Amino acid sequence: ASEVLCVCSTTSTFAPRVPDSVDEIAVLCAELEVGHVINNAYGLQCSKCSHLVETACRKGRVDAFVQSTDKNFLVPVGGAVVASAKPELVEKVSSIYPGRASMSPILDVFITLLSLGEAGFKRLLQQRKENAAWFQEHLKTVAERNGLRLLRCPANKISFAIDLQPLAAADGSVDDLTFLGSALFTRRVSGPRVVLCRKATDAEVSAGTTGWYRKKIDGVSFDNYGGHSADYPISYLTAACAIGVERAELETFLERFELVVREYKAKSA
Repeated sequence: ASEVLCVCSTTSTFAPRVPDSVDEIAVLCAELEVGHVINNAYGLQCSKCSHLVETACRKGRVDAFVQSTDKNFLVPVGGAVVASAKPELVEKVSSIYPGRASMSPILDVFITLLSLGEAGFKRLLQQRKENAAWFQEHLKTVAERNGLRLLRCPANKISFAIDLQPLAAADGSVDDLTFLGSALFTRRVSGPRVVLCRKATDAEVSAGTTGWYRKKIDGVSFDNYGGHSADYPISYLTAACAIGVERAELETFLERFELVVREYKAKSA
């Protein structure tokens, strides 16, 4: 513990990963006297994530939890909210602010919350929860209709993932699956992303042949970069149901997703 600066845990993240057990991590950090920062990127809009953070603060050590303004307050990218159960820590963070950065993120959030009001914001939170349940059900239907499957990640209430492995080439190659992401983007669907993964076979491991979809950052190599595990066996596509999305937009996504899947199958035939 003396060699650890702090632990950074995560609540909201892309499926198939689910929130970390931040409450249990907080208890360990308190016992070992190690700092603990929670990445709560999408978490403010999700009651499950908010409950996890609240429990962590109550049961153990949480120095700060950070959430994005664009992901939770319907504003452009560029701001974050740093919160803590320790007022003195928030004051220290505020004191290092240089005073010369743009105040646009603060102004955007201020205007948005004023226009929505408490009732309007709570309505959007409830609408997101209802839309997520609807989206999960209909995304599963569309996936199964096209020979795919929705990965089961019940603890992730925001992000959903579809197994793309049935679309792999006859030799097992998944490189061409990135077509799905680019085809969706050209149809003005910018949120979903395709993550290419491959688990090395026993023979490849024995021969030292690993490093599928590897990216090196500051000297550290990450296999299956973009996924949550170097050994994840399948490629997948993620899509999120975040605050502010309308049911009509979700319906449009499902239509365009099914269109590009069929286009990919025709191209690969």
